Amino acid sequence: MAGNRDYSLDALKMILIILVIYAHIPLLNGLIPIGANVECDALTWHSVKGIYAFHMPLFVFLSGYLTKRKLLAVQFGKSQKLIKLFVVFHIVDLVLKWIVAGVRHSLHGIVCPSFALWYLLCLFYWRILISALPENINKKYAVSYSVLLSLLVGFIPIQGEFGFQRFFSFMPYFFLGHYYGRSVLKTVDNKVVLPPPPYIFVIGSYCDSLVCGNTNLVI
Repeated sequence: MAGNRDYSLDALKMILIILVIYAHIPLLNGLIPIGANVECDALTWHSVKGIYAFHMPLFVFLSGYLTKRKLLAVQFGKSQKLIKLFVVFHIVDLVLKWIVAGVRHSLHGIVCPSFALWYLLCLFYWRILISALPENINKKYAVSYSVLLSLLVGFIPIQGEFGFQRFFSFMPYFFLGHYYGRSVLKTVDNKVVLPPPPYIFVIGSYCDSLVCGNTNLVI
């Protein structure tokens, strides 16, 4: 399997990880208050907004592409490690906030994952969903319904509880990656002139955040 590994995807994931780190640094300690007036230089603010417009959608797209459909029971068993990792790091996060910052957690705070922990939950949900859907499902319908559901959920007051908001918001990107990832990446690799994928992610993310009423940051 090592000989079939696509190192270009590893390089892309490395770049995205660096962008994630860079985009989160200004958010620490309230340097950029989300949804409030910006109190940093314009270049930093716009670069962060630009990164947030595509880095997580592209991450989810790659996760969908790399997810293999398995029998539901098999997928559930192999994906349980995601839940175990989430539980461990979520408990560590809650304990550290309590010890270091003296945070007294409410029930809402306990069920809302912090930082990137939501990704572990959503990845588990998406993998189970892919295996639960019929194997012969029409790909176009699957992606179309995921987009429709993502937009409709934007009208429901779902927040960060158990990562459900992001589960629905990013679902279309996961489906796109799972069902069309190979053809999209092949097209990009062959340098065929088509609308650049980053622009698709930016436009899609902006529309989704517009429906949710938050155009400042998509994440």
